[in-house]
Amino acid sequence: MYDTWYNSLKKWFGPSLRLCFMDTDSFLFETSIDPEAVMAQHPELFDTSNYSKGHHLYDVKNMKVLGKFKSNYKHFLIQTFFLLFIHLFVPCRRNTWWLYFGICRAES
Repeated sequence: MYDTWYNSLKKWFGPSLRLCFMDTDSFLFETSIDPEAVMAQHPELFDTSNYSKGHHLYDVKNMKVLGKFKSNYKHFLIQTFFLLFIHLFVPCRRNTWWLYFGICRAES
């Protein structure tokens, strides 16, 4: 998680990236840069298999691969949120993107 934050996300998004909260397996961050443009440039880090099949980022290559980030809101970008508790927040905001990613876990 820390390696991804400092060596990938901070490098790709630059100073516009702001961490809102982090859990053991997820990030919620704010940026003024379109995250889908960054995701398109670095697909090796993301599991976008839960996106709709017509979405330009949809790909099953990283489906359920451990350590890949998967958007918990599929291809919908959160524009504002009210944090009530970790993993319990209400999305809403304009002109910035809030992204919530969790790491894929092994399923038994």
